[in-house]
Amino acid sequence: VRGPLRVGWGDVEVTMTSSANTNHAVVYSQRQSAVCIEPQTCAIDAFNLAERGHAGAGRQTAAPGRPFAAETEWRWRTGSA
Repeated sequence: VRGPLRVGWGDVEVTMTSSANTNHAVVYSQRQSAVCIEPQTCAIDAFNLAERGHAGAGRQTAAPGRPFAAETEWRWRTGSA
C-alpha cells in the first residue's frame, strides 16, 4: 500500500489511510455476502521472506523499551453520499 487504499463493494466505498509502517493489506471478498480489509505491517510470512533476502517483506519487531505503533483511518461512503 503506497497511498490510500480504496475498495468499492456494491454502492459502498471504503478508503483506508495508514501510517507509513502499515504498508501491506489483505482484501478478501466472498462474492455477495462479505468483504474484509485487513491492514498489515508486513507481508504474509515476513520473517521467512526476510531471512531469504526479500527486502519488501516489511518485518517489524517490538522489544522492551521499543514499542511498535501503527495507525489507520477509515472512511465510508455510500451511494449518493
